[in-house]
Amino acid sequence: MNIIAIIIARGGSRRVPRKNVADFCGRPLVEWSIIHARASRCLTDADIYLSTDDDEIAEIGYRNKINIIRRPDWPNPDAMSAVPVYEHAIETVARLRPVTHIFSILPTTPCRMPNDLDETLATYQRLKPEFPECREVVTVCADPETVFFRKEGNIIRFDIWDTRGDLLASGPNVEIKELSWWRDVAYGSIPNDGEETATEKSRRFMDRELYYRIGRWFQRWDVDDQETFELNEFLFERYILKGRGDSVYWDYKHGGSNE
Repeated sequence: MNIIAIIIARGGSRRVPRKNVADFCGRPLVEWSIIHARASRCLTDADIYLSTDDDEIAEIGYRNKINIIRRPDWPNPDAMSAVPVYEHAIETVARLRPVTHIFSILPTTPCRMPNDLDETLATYQRLKPEFPECREVVTVCADPETVFFRKEGNIIRFDIWDTRGDLLASGPNVEIKELSWWRDVAYGSIPNDGEETATEKSRRFMDRELYYRIGRWFQRWDVDDQETFELNEFLFERYILKGRGDSVYWDYKHGGSNE
């Protein structure tokens, strides 16, 4: 296998200003994803690529002695999906070396256990012989219950289901006066190379079967705003670092425990 890791991190952020360089448990948020990749037993520093449009983020990558990919200054980056960013990074790396497998690492999911990347690869290797169509493995975290929202005019209806698929409760109608937040966030509308729109790519992505491994309950929340930034910081320190700082990752890298 020729395995690489691609970390994508831009300088802008709408909800948390300069999120990727903000202090998170003593380091810039993006640096933890770099440490996660560097501490994986299946990767070397030469296999790790940081795609960014920002000098400060690039400097963090240089300091960690990984590869930097300077992406184009695309117009309106807030409206872009991650698809063209990954495509640019993959095409850049493919011109330099053979690539067969890729870890996609987002700084906004910082609560990674030391062995998460290695276990994801091991899950893929275990599933592939039985399921030849398996192209990727994602980490999912089970919720104790799931809420489905349905929009009907100015009315929001919601149902709550448990993990067995039983309907627990059906909520009352709620009148919403401001619906600007109600949007289809899964599908974009940015054209891509004139062949297939990001909307079409996203729908094709959402429609295909995904293979998975189960993560820990405290890995459920992405860093999306100030509240989830602070929540992730608390969970990361409480359940992963436990006062040991980044040594928990380097101990694992050199044969230590995952805990």
